[in-house]
Amino acid sequence: MFGFTPPNFIHIPLLCDHDGRRLSKRDEDLDLGLLREKFTPEQVIGALACAAGLTDTAEPVAAKELVKAFSWEKIPKHELYLPNVFRDIEKN
Repeated sequence: MFGFTPPNFIHIPLLCDHDGRRLSKRDEDLDLGLLREKFTPEQVIGALACAAGLTDTAEPVAAKELVKAFSWEKIPKHELYLPNVFRDIEKN
């Protein structure tokens, strides 16, 4: 309409708990504070990267290590489920 190239859009999958319910701040679901108490940043990144299909295992990894191999084509079009490693963390 304004003569600009339209932006590209991509679907970002929802993060769900192991039962399939969408995680949200409104429901006081798992937050970064709780994750920091139990896990290193590399452990969290590794588990989420595996859940998203960016890595084959949930081994700890630094975000900068994932950048080189990142591709939007690797990101699933369906919901992502909370990795098992996070299931036992209690809510405040």
